[in-house]
Amino acid sequence: LRTWRYSRALHARTRAGEPRAAKPFAGPHTRFDVPLTPNRGFAYDTFALSDIKDVAKAFDARVTDVVVAMASGALRRFLARHGELPDRSLTAAIPVSVRKPEEEREWGNRIASWYVALATDVEDPVDRMHAIVRGTHAARAELDATDPELQHRWAEYWRLFRLATFAFPKMARPFLHRPSYNVIVSTVPGPPSPLFRHGARIVHVISMGPLVEGMGINFTAWSYAGEMTIAVMACREQAPDLWDVTGDLRASLDELKVAALTTSPTEHQTDRQPAADGPSPAHSMSFHRGTTPACRATRRRARFRGERHRYG
Repeated sequence: LRTWRYSRALHARTRAGEPRAAKPFAGPHTRFDVPLTPNRGFAYDTFALSDIKDVAKAFDARVTDVVVAMASGALRRFLARHGELPDRSLTAAIPVSVRKPEEEREWGNRIASWYVALATDVEDPVDRMHAIVRGTHAARAELDATDPELQHRWAEYWRLFRLATFAFPKMARPFLHRPSYNVIVSTVPGPPSPLFRHGARIVHVISMGPLVEGMGINFTAWSYAGEMTIAVMACREQAPDLWDVTGDLRASLDELKVAALTTSPTEHQTDRQPAADGPSPAHSMSFHRGTTPACRATRRRARFRGERHRYG
């Protein structure tokens, strides 16, 4: 019944001409849309969180939007360098939290996904950034207007969920020659203050995200104590030069910082609406459910300062 209501809500939004999230199989074929191998490549880089927030403020965006734009610019540079940049935009699955305030103390994740076009077919970084902001806003509005918890509920039925998310895209690919989506981009708001273990300061928080059949590259970003570390993972056969991708991430942020110097939120207004009262969805992981005194204190500070739900 919930699935039927969800379908009806989507149909109503389509008839009303509301912006929609990126559709499955809308992205192009890339080198990452091949069967996964056992060999993994991993690379990362750390950025000043203040730089990312400055860009977000200049473009009337959120931290997640800037991270997605950095991943988009990095993929565009990487594929162009290999002579493989498609004319059609790549698409991304972006995990977000659907945890309710009353579920704050419950363990585990409450996860759904936004589906967003990355605008990799747009050369100008400013236009690309605005396209991504429009895309994430449409995905957020679509999820909020339908049934935010439905994807999470379906995941509870693992065999059916696996059939829908793994088996069906694999069966459809030989006929459509495209993946369901091209890449996974995840942004996690971590502790705003340093954590310590037996008196030693934790220097960085670096996370690995999963690879899924057809989505053979993953960008996972964690904020921690004033910095943002973005890790990239892919099969070594598809990206033997994965450390170059982290360099492309930095180059993408640099060009956005330059653009932000001459951009104001009122100069390039998007169709975003003010956020509703209450927390916005933001990818939440069990890292925040720690039971040590330091973790509990961090959660109290995060809730007080609003850091926990700021990025979605």
